Amino acid sequence: MGVTEKVERLTAWFSGMVVAPKSYGKLRLCVDPTQLNKSVKRDNFPLPRLEDTLASLEGCKYSSKMDANSGFWQMRLEEESREYTTFLTPFGRSK
Repeated sequence: MGVTEKVERLTAWFSGMVVAPKSYGKLRLCVDPTQLNKSVKRDNFPLPRLEDTLASLEGCKYSSKMDANSGFWQMRLEEESREYTTFLTPFGRSK
């Protein structure tokens, strides 16, 4: 699917990986970036309050919903950020 790619060089960061079964029989790739997360400087982007969001919908005629399943695959990371998404597999490093 082109979601991951093999990494041929050593990287400063990598996360562990496990494969877990989904309830309907397929497999899920799980990466644990816990150690990386401890080193990341966070920007503060608080979620809007529900009351504010609902108030902004006043007067709307139509609404829709979007299925964002796998939506994070749609956006390519900047090159400088990609190294931090490296994870170990039985076949080598991927990102």
